[in-house]
Amino acid sequence: VVRIGGIPVVRPLLGFRHAELCNYLRTMGQTWLEDSSNSDPRFTRNRIRAELIPWMERHINPAARENIARLAGIIAEEEKWLATIVTNLLQSCTDHEGRLILSIVRALPEAACRRVIVHFLRIQGAPLNWHNVQRIADLIHQRSGTRVDLGTGWYALRGPDFIALLPSGLREPAPYRYFLQIDGQTAIPEADLLVRAEWVSLPGDHPPEVRGRVGEYPAEVYLNEEKCRHCRLVVRSWKPGDRIRPSGMRGSRKLQDIFTDNKLPRDERRRVPVLEADGEIVWVAGFRPAEGWQGKGHRMLHIRVERGISR
Repeated sequence: VVRIGGIPVVRPLLGFRHAELCNYLRTMGQTWLEDSSNSDPRFTRNRIRAELIPWMERHINPAARENIARLAGIIAEEEKWLATIVTNLLQSCTDHEGRLILSIVRALPEAACRRVIVHFLRIQGAPLNWHNVQRIADLIHQRSGTRVDLGTGWYALRGPDFIALLPSGLREPAPYRYFLQIDGQTAIPEADLLVRAEWVSLPGDHPPEVRGRVGEYPAEVYLNEEKCRHCRLVVRSWKPGDRIRPSGMRGSRKLQDIFTDNKLPRDERRRVPVLEADGEIVWVAGFRPAEGWQGKGHRMLHIRVERGISR
């Protein structure tokens, strides 16, 4: 059974030779129709069937046809078995966002890595061919840049520790700016992100430890309740020249430098949410909050950014 355009097609006679089927139909007194394209020498498959295989039977091995068919059957069975292994292997090589984890795939034997890439392309719906498999392998082993075009509207992107496949239309989202909805959620369709914000009461005077990296999701932060209640918070995209005063540091830093330190590809920078209060940047998703905005006391504003506005 194969699927063509989503329609299951059953091919029960695939294992029989053409001559065998014709002889059987003659004994049954049945007529049949021939597809004229099957004898058209312009198609390589027809030249193989009508010229190459008969030549091999005459000059190399009279059982060439049967041997080729048997070998094809063995390969098909082994391919089916390998597919189950690669499916499980791919699951161990991808993160919760469906991206390849560089540290894991780099450690794979070359043959296993190729198999993982093939399956990765196939399940993502990206164009599958030898050149694209090699392009992604080069990305994994840092033999090329941070992004390669895969054709037909797809590209592969290498982040600090991952490889992602994305439609070309997602290369750089349009600038965005939204008022943050507290005790609710704010959708950012331009970046395919969802921001949840709520007041929380926590034991102790300090927020839970939050770890993450700029450009990775989910990203979360706990902010000072008093400061947040006396301003209007806006979530927007990054703009050149943006600066933040990171907590625990003197002075300010350019967001562009923070992106560079985190090895965030240029195409992803405008996607990262920037939280602003009355013109001051108080948080960049995945980074620590600005000085003076850290959560303290029992009440804080908890903000969480997730990928996928439909979740």
